[in-house]
Amino acid sequence: MSDLKDTLKVNDVVQIDPNKAQNKMFAGAFMVVAKMQTWGVQGYVVDLGSKGLAYYRAGWDEIAFIGPAKWELFAKDEVGF
Repeated sequence: MSDLKDTLKVNDVVQIDPNKAQNKMFAGAFMVVAKMQTWGVQGYVVDLGSKGLAYYRAGWDEIAFIGPAKWELFAKDEVGF
């Protein structure tokens, strides 16, 4: 996914590949990118059960670009990265 490294931005939405997710609880989830890394991205999934955020680190091969988030829900310092 080298093209993602060049085009993906903070606040973009990606989907975690259900076949490649390291943590199967996040398989198929839509994640907001909070921080770019050389190995992939760090981001969050809104967890409705606990009314909070679930954080995940995904390698480039685990994700597919969906599009930009319409609204930024949390300031960078609130996300914790």
